[in-house]
Amino acid sequence: MKNIIKIFMALALMVSTTGCEDYLETSSSDEISADLMYTDVSGAQFVLSGIYRDMRDATSNTGGGVLTTLRHCTSVYGDEMATVRIGNSFNYWCDHDYNYDLINTTSSVPQLNWNYFYKLIANCNSILENIEAANGEQITKDHISGQALAIRAYSYFWLVRMFAPPIDTELGVPLYETVDISGAPRSTVGEVYTKVIEDFNTAIGLLEGYERPDKHYINKEVVQGMLAYTYLTHEEWALAANMANQARQNYPLMNREEFRSGQNNENLPEWMWVIKQQEDQRQNWSTLLKFWGTYGGIDNNYKTWSPRFFISANLASKIEPTDVRHQFYDYKEQILEINDTDTIFFTATDKFWESYREEDYMMGDVSWMRGAEMYLIEAEGLLRSGDPSGATTVLNELQITREATPTEATLQNILLERSKELYGEGYSYFDLIRNDLPVIRTAPQRAYTGMPAHDWSWIQQIPIDEITTNPFINEIDQNPIEGSYK
Repeated sequence: MKNIIKIFMALALMVSTTGCEDYLETSSSDEISADLMYTDVSGAQFVLSGIYRDMRDATSNTGGGVLTTLRHCTSVYGDEMATVRIGNSFNYWCDHDYNYDLINTTSSVPQLNWNYFYKLIANCNSILENIEAANGEQITKDHISGQALAIRAYSYFWLVRMFAPPIDTELGVPLYETVDISGAPRSTVGEVYTKVIEDFNTAIGLLEGYERPDKHYINKEVVQGMLAYTYLTHEEWALAANMANQARQNYPLMNREEFRSGQNNENLPEWMWVIKQQEDQRQNWSTLLKFWGTYGGIDNNYKTWSPRFFISANLASKIEPTDVRHQFYDYKEQILEINDTDTIFFTATDKFWESYREEDYMMGDVSWMRGAEMYLIEAEGLLRSGDPSGATTVLNELQITREATPTEATLQNILLERSKELYGEGYSYFDLIRNDLPVIRTAPQRAYTGMPAHDWSWIQQIPIDEITTNPFINEIDQNPIEGSYK
């Protein structure tokens, strides 16, 4: 049966649930068959544009379902951010992530996350299956294929970290290389990482010489950054350091003025990969510029329903007042209450600053990868691969640029520097898991509970729909809901 792709005016490719159902919908008068869609490379570019649209999409769904929301919610598991009650309202974006209660099949979030990444994978596979037969220059085909491979690998990288513990012999997620996603067994974590790394390396070669229209598109250096983070997560330390060094060469660290500009402009030289906002594709309440306790996030006009996550007092206290990254202020109004009687002050941050505070406070670009992350990956990779001197040199370069006191590159210092630099950008959850660290929360927090390392509550369960419809996965393959995976 021919693969059918539904074309929407918004360039978004919509998909159905996983298992035996087809991802690419097949029942609309707007449909055209794959052999017509891919007659020319312009058809493949059209599909790729739809994939990018899905990647920058936004939603108000609690805890997940799109990449923009996930990057918020994976920032709240540890002690970097604090959430509060305002009046009679609690934060609803990522609130359940904060309390570790989204992992099981009674929650809609595992299903949302599973479907979201597998629809990206299915649509990337559609391109990769068909593009070679399309009319057009080979270099154009290579550049489109390289981006599709990178997005597929990036999707699997997210899936394997959310739905499996960081142990190569444990069950991971199903691997598909075709549009036909009619069911497959869970590959091991090690097998998934092997495929992810292979795809990233192939994409790097295909994207050689690709000049992207703007930073929203994935180029060779972005894929090198993705691969560096993958190597770091998979404990391939020397490879991580080398790849991060290659990735960052054209992205110099922001100076004081650039860092404090509000981080809302793709033209910042350190930014490597950007989600651009424009009038017809606004992220609105899902944007980082609204999310993290900035001015718009604590404006009295929005006190009853705007998300309220603030930098934790513990982390803020570790950033020196002379540090470029120290731009905090206490929010002391009575609406910030932990319970009915106790009022507490929280520390707001200007790290993500609205473009036009008085006017268009939710517009502005958002960085998904920047040079500072590459410095931190390189430093950690060098340290863990036996080069502490080299690690210290790289770490100090970042610290001196941020006008912070240079330190020796111990693992503790590097991880602290990651928190100082990357809080709110989607790394806390994964840094805790990959380093076998528990959550230990400090006051002021709405909840003082923590989470032990290696607890299955870190790992999402396989969605019940997948178990029901995929003939290769059943209840015996399900992730436990409690206990330790080590």
